[in-house]
Amino acid sequence: MCQTLIGNNQDVLPDRNIYLLRMLDCAMDACIHLTRWEEAIGYGTRTLQPYGLYYTGFHPVKAVQLMRVGKLQSHQEMFREALETLKQVSDNHHL
Repeated sequence: MCQTLIGNNQDVLPDRNIYLLRMLDCAMDACIHLTRWEEAIGYGTRTLQPYGLYYTGFHPVKAVQLMRVGKLQSHQEMFREALETLKQVSDNHHL
C-alpha cells in the first residue's frame, strides 16, 4: 500500500513533503521486514535530503537515518556508497 501511495504521488509531491516523507519511512521499514533490501535502500536514500532540511546540524534522528541507510548499503555490498553515507554522520557531528 505504501508503494502504491508513493508511486501515485511521486510527480505531485516532493520528497520533502512531511506526509510523503513519513510514507517513505514506512515503506523503508516494510521493505526491511520483507527483506527487500534494494527497495529499502531506495526509499531510505530518498529520505536523506529531506531529513537534512527538517533536522539541521547534528541531530540524533538524522544520524540514525544515515546509519540505517549506510548499514543497508553495506549489507548489499555497496561499500563506496555506505562509506559516503556513514561519513555524513561524522561530518554532521562536528557542526
